[in-house]
Amino acid sequence: MSKCDVRIVFDKPDRTYHGGETVSGKVLVSVNQNVNAKGIRLTYQWRTHGRGNRATGDKQVLMLSEASQLTTGDDLVLPFQFTADEFPFTYRGHYLNIDHYVKADVDVAWAFNPKSEQEIIVLPGKRPAVFPASRTEVRLKEKPTKSNVGGAIGITIVGIVLLVFSFVFIFLLPFVLLGFVIYFIRKQMLAAKIREAKFTVPHLVVAPNEPWSFEFEFVPKSSFSVNEITMILIGQERVISGSGTDRTTHRHKIHESVIQLHPAGQVPAKPFRIAKTIPFPETTAYSFEASDNYLEWEARIRIDIPMSPDWKETKKLQVIPLPFAADLSGNMPATVTDLAEVVEMQEARLVEPAEPIDAVDLPATSAWQTNQTGSVANSAGHDNSPVTSEPANPFAPHQNTSSASTEFGSLSAIIQQLANRSTFGSDQRRILDEISQQTFPAEVETLRVVTTLSYFDDDRYNTGKTLSGKLLGTESEVRIFFPEQMNKTLDSLEPGHTWKGAVRIHKWDSLYRRLELFAE
Repeated sequence: MSKCDVRIVFDKPDRTYHGGETVSGKVLVSVNQNVNAKGIRLTYQWRTHGRGNRATGDKQVLMLSEASQLTTGDDLVLPFQFTADEFPFTYRGHYLNIDHYVKADVDVAWAFNPKSEQEIIVLPGKRPAVFPASRTEVRLKEKPTKSNVGGAIGITIVGIVLLVFSFVFIFLLPFVLLGFVIYFIRKQMLAAKIREAKFTVPHLVVAPNEPWSFEFEFVPKSSFSVNEITMILIGQERVISGSGTDRTTHRHKIHESVIQLHPAGQVPAKPFRIAKTIPFPETTAYSFEASDNYLEWEARIRIDIPMSPDWKETKKLQVIPLPFAADLSGNMPATVTDLAEVVEMQEARLVEPAEPIDAVDLPATSAWQTNQTGSVANSAGHDNSPVTSEPANPFAPHQNTSSASTEFGSLSAIIQQLANRSTFGSDQRRILDEISQQTFPAEVETLRVVTTLSYFDDDRYNTGKTLSGKLLGTESEVRIFFPEQMNKTLDSLEPGHTWKGAVRIHKWDSLYRRLELFAE
C-alpha cells in the first residue's frame, strides 16, 4: 500500500478551461503510514506525446505545504489555483498530441513519491503573446533578443569549425559544385519558359472558415505545354523521432485540397493571371511549433511542365482561432467571453459532458492545514469557498461516476470509448483496469500473422503468434497474442480469413489506436 493516497479535484468537473483562465481545485491526501514529507507540491505543464520526441512547456510549480511529519489517518485538503497557459491548445491527432497535465505529489525522501496526475483541456481564451501582430507575419515563438556578443561568438565558432574540418569540405566540394550546376540548369530551363512569376497571399495568418485569397501571375516567354497549374493547400502533422542516425521524420496530412488554375494543354504566350478567394477549411488544428513537433499549414503553387522541372513556390501559413484573426483587423476583441461561441464546436469535439467528479470542502482538521500562511494558494488570494458540494465521506475510495465507467458489452464499444479523443488518459487506464479480468467473444478479419516478438510475464505467449486484423464488419483494429499451443491454428490463417474465439484485454495502443488482446 502506498504511504499516501493522493487525489486532485478540480472546480470544473469536465476539466475544460480557456487559455489564461484560472484553474482551481483541491488536492486530497489520505495518509496510510507515518511519513516524513519534505513538502506537497502541484506541478502544471503541457507536453506532447505520440510518435515524435517529447516536447514540453515551462512548468508552474506550487508548494501546497512545507516539510512536515504526516501521521497515519491524517486527511489533508489543500486548495490550489494557477493560470492555464494561453498556448498551445489541447490537440489530439494522429502522430501528434498536445495535452496539459496537473500533477500533485508528496515529496518523500529516499522513496517513490505518492502522486496523482490528471489532464485538463485547454481551449482558446486570452490572446497568446506569441501570436503575430499582423496578418503578414507568421510567428509561433517569441522573437529572440538580438545580441551582438552572441553573433560574434557564433561567427567565431563557425570559423573554428571550418578551419578544423576544412579537409571534409574539400572532399565534399565536387558534390557541392554538382548541386549548383543542377540548380543552375533547372533555373535556366524554367527561365526559358517563364518570367516574372509571382505568388501573392495577402493574409499569411488565417482562421478557419474565413475567406482566404491568393493571386498568381506570370508572363510566358513563349507558348508552352503544361500538365496542369494548381494551388495546393496542405495541413500536416510533422514529428521527428530518435536522434543522430536514427532520426526519422513522420508526416500525416490532416488536410489537402487542390485547386486547378489551368488544365492540361497549351499556355498561350500572353500574361497569365488568376485571383481566387476560397473559404479556409474548418479545423481545430491550429499551427504549432515545438522541438521536433509541428502542426503546419502551407499554400503551394505548382506549374507541372512535361519533360521539364516543375515551377514551385510555397507560402507558410499560420492558422489561429477566428477571434484572434479578426482582432488583427480591428473588428473584434479577443476575450474569453467573445471566444465562447467560436470554440463551442471545438469543445464538442474534445469534450463530452461527464457526470460531476467527486469534490470536497472540509474544515481544517490539523495544524498543517490551518497554518498555510506561506502557501501559494493563500498568497494568490484564493478564497476558501467550497469547490462543490461535500459528499458524506470524501476520503472514501473514489467512485468515478463518469460515462466511461459504464458496462461494455463488446470489444467494439470498448474501442469506441478508448479511441474517443475526449477520453482522458486517466479514464482510459481506469476503463482497462475495470475490464482487465473479463473475457470477450471476438470475430476478427485477418490482415497478417507473424511470430510474436514481444515479451510477457506469461511465457506461453512469448513463443506464440500475433494476429493483426479488424473486428469483423468494422474498421476497429486489434492485435491478438496467441499462446504457443495455438501456433498450428494460426499457421492456417490467410489474409481475409476470419478467426473466432475468446480474448481478454492486454492494453490500448494509443499511437496506432488499436486494442491489444490475449487469446484464451
